[in-house]
Amino acid sequence: MVLALLLFCKASAIPYPDIDASLDELVVYYTSFSFTTKEVLGFLLNIHHIMLSERSFYRIKKRLRLQKRGVESAIADIVTKILQLRNAGYTNIGYRSLWNVLRCLGVRASQHTVRLVLKAIDGDGVLRRQRHRLTRRRYTQVTDRAFASTSMDMIS
Repeated sequence: MVLALLLFCKASAIPYPDIDASLDELVVYYTSFSFTTKEVLGFLLNIHHIMLSERSFYRIKKRLRLQKRGVESAIADIVTKILQLRNAGYTNIGYRSLWNVLRCLGVRASQHTVRLVLKAIDGDGVLRRQRHRLTRRRYTQVTDRAFASTSMDMIS
């Protein structure tokens, strides 16, 4: 694992820290690769012999302004992606589920932004979801079979 990390780090554009690198330089280096907290703490302990608690690590990241909060995609990208998802069939899901789908697609947005955009696009749907009154399928009786009027599903 350590060898794989060294090979990975040597191939990167960021130079590997020197032997006498400070703790701040090491934290900046390892967090630039998007390693998890436990992975970074493991590297610090196993490679550099620096024992650090999670809380101290978070404190250092906050002091160095390495937190990823507040970084969002452009609002136009968020709106167009939400409209594409709604056209693809994601109409009756809430803002949390929609936020999760956006996250999986690589669009960075806060839940608050997704909620506001969803309310601007479909205010009635937001109110119905808040009241737990989603639009139900309506079935029509045609001969001896029942068909869904939404034409999404047919029950025979």
